[in-house]
Amino acid sequence: MKTYYRGRSGVLQLGAELGAGGEATVYGLAGDPSLAAKIYRAPTGRRAAKLRAMLANPPHDPTAGTGHSSIAWPRELVCDEYETPIGFLMPRLDLRTHWPVLVLYNPQARLEEVPGFTWEYLLRTGANLASVVAALHAQGYVVGDLNESNLLVSNAALVTLLDCDSLQVPSPAGPVFRCPVGKPEYTPPELQGRDFATVDRAPAHDNFGLAVLIFLLLMEGVHPFMGVWPGAGNPPTLEANIAAGRCPYLEAAAIPPPPYALPFTTLPPPVQALLRRCFGPGHHDPAQRPGPAEWRDALEAAAAQLVTCPANRQHRYSAHLGADCPWCARMRRLHIPDPFPLPGAGPPARGPGRRGAAGRAVAAGGYGAARRGGPGPAPRRPAPPAPSPVGAQAGSAFIFLYTGCFALLVLLCLGTGALSIFARPATALLRTPSPALGPVTPRPAPTLVVGAPVIAGPVANGRLAFVSTRNGVQAIYSMNPDGSGLARLTNQPTADREPAWSPDGHRLAFVSLRDGNSQIYLMNADGSGQAPLTKDGARNWAPAWSPDGRRIAYTSTRVGSDAVFVVDVAGGPPLRLTENTGDYYSASASWHPAWSPDGRALAFTYQLAGASYRIAVLNVGDGSFTYLSTSRGWDPAWSPDGTRLAYVSDQDGHPAIYLMDGQGRGLGRFDDSPLAEQDPAWSPDGRELAFVANGDLYVGNAAGGGARTSLTHGSTSGHPAWGPRP
Repeated sequence: MKTYYRGRSGVLQLGAELGAGGEATVYGLAGDPSLAAKIYRAPTGRRAAKLRAMLANPPHDPTAGTGHSSIAWPRELVCDEYETPIGFLMPRLDLRTHWPVLVLYNPQARLEEVPGFTWEYLLRTGANLASVVAALHAQGYVVGDLNESNLLVSNAALVTLLDCDSLQVPSPAGPVFRCPVGKPEYTPPELQGRDFATVDRAPAHDNFGLAVLIFLLLMEGVHPFMGVWPGAGNPPTLEANIAAGRCPYLEAAAIPPPPYALPFTTLPPPVQALLRRCFGPGHHDPAQRPGPAEWRDALEAAAAQLVTCPANRQHRYSAHLGADCPWCARMRRLHIPDPFPLPGAGPPARGPGRRGAAGRAVAAGGYGAARRGGPGPAPRRPAPPAPSPVGAQAGSAFIFLYTGCFALLVLLCLGTGALSIFARPATALLRTPSPALGPVTPRPAPTLVVGAPVIAGPVANGRLAFVSTRNGVQAIYSMNPDGSGLARLTNQPTADREPAWSPDGHRLAFVSLRDGNSQIYLMNADGSGQAPLTKDGARNWAPAWSPDGRRIAYTSTRVGSDAVFVVDVAGGPPLRLTENTGDYYSASASWHPAWSPDGRALAFTYQLAGASYRIAVLNVGDGSFTYLSTSRGWDPAWSPDGTRLAYVSDQDGHPAIYLMDGQGRGLGRFDDSPLAEQDPAWSPDGRELAFVANGDLYVGNAAGGGARTSLTHGSTSGHPAWGPRP
């Protein structure tokens, strides 16, 4: 067994493996719950020199001495027997009192996870984030890849920056150690399209990303360059809007803001001025962008001048609005739940919406990340204490890994032993030892008989339905398989997603949030006749038509945890098909059903308590089911002839599409793409697969290999459904 050393101070006793990414593996430390070790698979001299430079020049931590780490800085080198640095030690953080920042600026996720986190807390979070960036800039560092994935926030609005070994680091001799990564939605216009590995970043570049994050925090997750495209043809991407300076909140803006966006005038006037300066004059002159110290001072002053709504003490807002509470007005205008409810009022029913939710979802404006935060809700946490720029937190761990195509935020919750991994973009997975394979027979489900398929024999390919945020909100579109004939089918101020074609190609089932929570709707193929199929307080999602077109299977939280139900299209009470008990993290859960073409079986994703995801198949006649996948897998899709299942797995280090036969025998990866793939959908003739990779909708040969055609060209898209030609 390989021996590791803490620099020159002695042997390092590694604990259990906590997680692995493309570049490194992370371990706990035996006997020391305060630290974790990140061990690189391919250590280099350049990486070791960067770590030494960081250790020799640590930044000032704004919360030093309070028990909270604002910056997850490397603590010590980890060396091999030849004293060669191969990794480093880093601190842990208590996940019971910390959340990814995206949970806090997503209204629905915030309601589910931290219902006591008010707008005052969000202002304090922005101020504390600015303090962290200011501390790094003062020491000569540039974050570079400043984004929502590398930030955690405590229940006292304290911020922790993760993934510090990816920062741009000044070198004592020679060129800087560059930050080779970044997300385009936080990248300033002058760097859009650039190869980050060839760019020396500057603090002004961070200042742009900082302003974007502050905007997201204060504007309920809406991006400052997202708006409604008034022109003809396909709307520009978010990156194109940034490059062109199309910010809807500037004077004489070229595009209006999304209809669901919080009015910009809700923000305190000094904050409005800083944002307009950053995205207006600062668009072409980086020196005009407000720096982190200016942001910190402005946000702290704004937090000190808030007033309280007389109707709800949780409604805190800027004094310049007088008696007009913006949160009460927003509820009336959009008919949405209270974004900041009183204690005891309770958030909406919890549960995932297309592997989303659990409070792990990105706000409207980024489809793939928005709905794939994780398979189910975390346990309810207590309401946070009064926000403060300083506060002490004790406990467990975080580790952030960069894996090339996406990042894994490995979060170890000490005290419970539960290890969760949040992938950006696309998935959040529970990683623990899996049970032995074999048939599982829970309490038998009621007998269900499905008739013959509506269409027998060869089927011609029809239109592709999919979800896109190209016009500012998740909406359902359809187009021809070659990308022509684009049509928008839904047009609501709230999200519509997860389309599923009826077997005859005349109708679509889909998920809508227009009623305040996730419900199944039906509509005609042209978007007309939209009406709810489910009308209850549960979160219902992932609809799938039976081959005879009479029923729809779907996932619901009617029983607390996720379970598969089926309901007649004509209406009536739903029938439960899978048996779960208790809440999500203490018992089993099942979701994302997919009918076999003969209607005799349902494939679905299943998780036993403490186990990773598997693909299972349910016999709809007797309620028994059997595991098919021998490794982690989710989102199954039957081929039209019933001989194969496509599904998603990260068994090779990042989400990719795999194929197996109906007995679970592996057929291997669909392709060898390095992109993070998801949402496989077969063409009706079985010859092609549509899927999503890094936010683009692609079509490829189902036999694997060959060309992959991008149909959406950078327009953030998700969940394709391929219908037959009516």
